[in-house]
Formats: sequence, structure tokens, C-alpha cells
Amino acid sequence: MDALTARQEKCLRLIREYIRREQRSPTRRELAKLTGQKSTHGVTQFLKALQRKGYIELGPPGKSRNIVVIRTPVKQLALIEEAASPADSAGVSK
Repeated sequence: MDALTARQEKCLRLIREYIRREQRSPTRRELAKLTGQKSTHGVTQFLKALQRKGYIELGPPGKSRNIVVIRTPVKQLALIEEAASPADSAGVSK
């Protein structure tokens, strides 16, 4: 699978965070707002690239919340694990 550009990686991270927070995928318009895009066209291009590279699947057309994350980049997994580490070591005495 192809590597992600920095902007594609950011878009994927924002999608994952939105899904974790809202328990549903963002619409194209919501994602445009999150990524600072002025229109949904740029977001659609990000989504097509993420789908082509195997990181997301897009559900049936006509559904506004049809983004499913199926893979996370190794770089993001390392950050997720790193963020979880302080909670694991919270019981360590000072």
C-alpha cells in the first residue's frame, strides 16, 4: 500500500478522532471544516486517495456518513501507544 502524504495522514487522523468522539463518521462538509478546506471537493479528493491506498472504505453513495476506517498508519499507531503509556505508568511512585 502506498504511503500517505502529511495532509492525507492529518485527514485520516481527524476522521478517526471524530468517529471516536461522535460515534459516527463525519460528513464531507464537517470534514472540510475540520481540515480547513473551503469546499468539499478537496475533502473528496483526500477520501478517494485514502480509499485507493487502503486506509478507508466509503459506503454507498448518497449516504452522508459513509466513511469507515479500516487501517491506521504505523506512525499513528505509535503515537496512540505513546499517548496510552502515561496512563499505564500513573501508579508508579515518585
